[in-house]
Amino acid sequence: MAEHQKHSYDLFARRPGRKAERVLVVTPYVEREFFERLIGDLRPKQLHVVIDDGCRRDDIQMIRDCVDASNRKVALTCVPGSAPGLVHLKLFYIVWTTEAKRTERTLVFGSANATRQGFGGNVNAELIASCRLTKTRHSHIIDWCEGVVAATSSGEERLVEPARDLDLGTGLQLRLPGMRVGRERSSLSNFDLWIQRGYLLSDYRPDPSFLKVTVRLKQSLAQSEESQMVTQSGFDVPVNKTLTYHYVDNTGAPDDGHAPAEEPDGEAGNWRRRLFVWTHLGDWCSEACHLANGVKFKRRGYDDRVAQIRALEGLDDATTRGNARQAFIDAVSGLWDRLGSAASSFLEGGASLDRAHYARVFDERVSRDLELIEDLEFRRRYLTGYELAQVPRFRTDISGWGEFLESMTQQLCLDDARGGRSHSLFLKAVREAVQAAGADNSVLEESGSLLTFLRTTWRDSKRRPGRLSKPALILEAYHAR
Repeated sequence: MAEHQKHSYDLFARRPGRKAERVLVVTPYVEREFFERLIGDLRPKQLHVVIDDGCRRDDIQMIRDCVDASNRKVALTCVPGSAPGLVHLKLFYIVWTTEAKRTERTLVFGSANATRQGFGGNVNAELIASCRLTKTRHSHIIDWCEGVVAATSSGEERLVEPARDLDLGTGLQLRLPGMRVGRERSSLSNFDLWIQRGYLLSDYRPDPSFLKVTVRLKQSLAQSEESQMVTQSGFDVPVNKTLTYHYVDNTGAPDDGHAPAEEPDGEAGNWRRRLFVWTHLGDWCSEACHLANGVKFKRRGYDDRVAQIRALEGLDDATTRGNARQAFIDAVSGLWDRLGSAASSFLEGGASLDRAHYARVFDERVSRDLELIEDLEFRRRYLTGYELAQVPRFRTDISGWGEFLESMTQQLCLDDARGGRSHSLFLKAVREAVQAAGADNSVLEESGSLLTFLRTTWRDSKRRPGRLSKPALILEAYHAR
């Protein structure tokens, strides 16, 4: 199937003789490539975006950056939308002006988020509907969309009322949700939302064959002189009829979990214990903590892994790869010689080693690894030695969200019970927030009491409306203590 037949970006293509005046996007999730395509294809005069209020600050900044990079005069408003759960709607509303100065409108909706995965056609399986709106037949739908546009531009928080059973024609009816659309605020509306905007850290386990060439044997090696010959030739001890050759020095790879995760000495080496809080889904830190300290989130051996990646990138050069390939073939040839008359029973070849075969094996593996490091996410994970993911938006799963928060508060209570031995800056901030609120230290004795305190403390200041209370500000800035 042709590429243009797979994707759904054509739904936003600028039609001959028409100009996009206003575009409204309402979505829970956003991604850069989608907005680059949307802005480039439609060239709208105005772009209004409503994202679920669980979005990250860098989501909104990413959209602003896309507009700036387009070098087009696009008037952008991008604000959070809130609901008791998610603003889960995926809606795209386009207002056009024709050559005859008439107004036309298009509505696109379905399951696809404003992401490459949603509209690219190669990842997700999505249901997407598109229809032409007319003032005479679809005035209530148009009024609802224009109401959202007005709310995004108002500079204040507004309630958009739901609209139910709106006729699209041919027996189709549309139900549009109610939600709050508001201006961007410096503080978050509640403790749970602050937690949900955070990040989870876990150890990264890379592909064990990365930076290695696998040589498959015709038969298993006996644990005798032959296996000693393998070791002496520079290969690992064989497992299940395979040999492993390290074509790039691998001593700095992420460890297997037995070595210390961080440098043992100095404050810089304790970042995980200081900045993160354990939960049953991984170690948690806030969004602001990630923005301020993300550069520190590296496993021991980072510089060695940077050197490995640079060495791998050097194999893009034909001469450098030729030398590395020859070194590999020399190692296989040395093994062939050591195995003597039994060599052809283990390695490819008849009277002599099949050098062309092993040259292909080497080139295929190096090409695969070079392709892997083109993936920026793989590269980041390999270099840092960690998986760093946004907290999934599962607040609507009351039971699951409760278990997540309970695991966090339980750990805080356990750490507090150990006295002064904890390195956690978040626990330190919780203790200070308890004092600032004039609460009893007993709230740290039981996870339910602590969670109740954290939730009730996260509120606006009575003296300064629109600004968090002092205990909440202490918690929000825990990483800077």
